[in-house]
Amino acid sequence: SVGEYGRAYFLAFLARQILSPRALLPALVAYRDDAVKFLHAVRVATVYLLFTQVASGLFLFVNAPEIVAFYLGSQWSHVAPLLRVLVFAPFLDIFLVVGGEVLRARFQDRRWLGAILLNVAPLVFFGVIFAACSAPLGMAWANLCLVGNLVMAWHVTKLFGRQTKDLAIDMLLLYLVPGVLF
Repeated sequence: SVGEYGRAYFLAFLARQILSPRALLPALVAYRDDAVKFLHAVRVATVYLLFTQVASGLFLFVNAPEIVAFYLGSQWSHVAPLLRVLVFAPFLDIFLVVGGEVLRARFQDRRWLGAILLNVAPLVFFGVIFAACSAPLGMAWANLCLVGNLVMAWHVTKLFGRQTKDLAIDMLLLYLVPGVLF
C-alpha cells in the first residue's frame, strides 16, 4: 500500500518537481519593497505553476491507466484510481507553494511553517481514518483535506487585499477552462 501510494504521489507531483517555485524567491526578494512589481511577480508565477499543474494533472487523470502501465508496468494497473485522486492535490497545494515563497521573501517564515504544521495534522488524522476504510486510496483522499493550504491562501489574501481579485479570477479560469477541455 505504501509503495503504491508513493509511486502515484510521485507521478501526481512530477510537474512541480520539474518546475520548482524556488526560482521565484530571488524576484520576490528584489521586489519586496515595490508592492506592484511584487504582486505581478506572484501573479505570473502562480498562473504559470498552476497552469502546468492543472494541465499535467488533467492529462494524468485522463490517461492514468496508460501512464501507470508505462511508468510502473502493467502489473501496477490497480494504481490508476489512486493516481486519479492524487492528481488534484497539487491543484490545492499551489497556495502553500507560492504563498510560502511570498512569506519567506517578507521574512514571515513562521506563518509558512505554521501552515505546513496545519497540513500535517489533517493529513495524519484523515489519512488514518480514510486509510482504514480504503487503504492507499484513503491516503490519497486525505491529501485533499489540508487546512494549511486554506490558511496560506488567507495569509496571501491578507497581504494583497483587494488586488487579490485579479489573481483569484486567473486561478478560477485555470481551474475551469482545462477541466472543460478534458
